[in-house]
Amino acid sequence: MVRKISFPKAVGAVLADAGFALSTRNEWVRSHGDYVDRVDLQISRGFDQITVNLHILDDRVRSAIQSAHPTDPFLASFSPIHVRLPTIMSGYDKWWIRSDPDGPAKVAEAVKTYALPFFDGLHSPEAMLAYLQVRGSIQWRNPTARMNVALILHRLGRTSEALSALDDPPRRIEGRWLETVEALRRYVAGDLDPGTKLP
Repeated sequence: MVRKISFPKAVGAVLADAGFALSTRNEWVRSHGDYVDRVDLQISRGFDQITVNLHILDDRVRSAIQSAHPTDPFLASFSPIHVRLPTIMSGYDKWWIRSDPDGPAKVAEAVKTYALPFFDGLHSPEAMLAYLQVRGSIQWRNPTARMNVALILHRLGRTSEALSALDDPPRRIEGRWLETVEALRRYVAGDLDPGTKLP
């Protein structure tokens, strides 16, 4: 009897070939130039279904956030682009049935066919900015993504647009969030140590 391969083993094999390494259980990470790509498997509450989440983080933006607000590790590790694999396949969310004997092979093939090109297509500040703007991340309803948009604009030399993106946060943005926005404004405006500016 042929032993069934698991979802993590099937997906992990595809990701290993693409330069990913296992980070924690059911999660793989790779560094690709200035970008950090992350893939994780998510199991449903009923434990009977599984899906795949994709995350991309600009490492220079992360360094900028750490320089502007070193006491907030959460914001520095936040991935502005995070999406479920099925939504880039068909535009709809989907969960695979864990008991399906062909499920691991199907998910592994989907990762190879859709996830890897998705990552590669967003490995530039211009591509990441366009993706975030199309998805409405410039709005304050997602403050962490908006901060990333501002820093990508700054990285592209569009400093006035970056400052505008950090203007007029709504009243609900308070506490550490407001402190971080103000720190990033100083960073973008060049009021911090010049050595901390984005390269």
